[in-house]
Amino acid sequence: MLNRSLPTLADQFVSYKKQNGGVYQTGAYYLEKYIQSATETTPKPTVPDRKVLKISWENMKMLREAFIMLLHFYVNSAVILSPVDIRMHI
Repeated sequence: MLNRSLPTLADQFVSYKKQNGGVYQTGAYYLEKYIQSATETTPKPTVPDRKVLKISWENMKMLREAFIMLLHFYVNSAVILSPVDIRMHI
């Protein structure tokens, strides 16, 4: 397991879940996002180490918080914004 690439292991895991009758779409989506994050920080990750897991978790946490703040801004805004205005803030 230590010498096999992380994307290969992830594909095998998703196949295993689907073989057992699971749909596993949401899990597969987030696993793919994790793989993308891991390959950005480590060129050829094999088994996730603590550094990769921590960076991935922090990235997801920051994105979630940014989305919540942006949503809060638009919900509490008295002005109705057009899609062009919204893109300017993203």
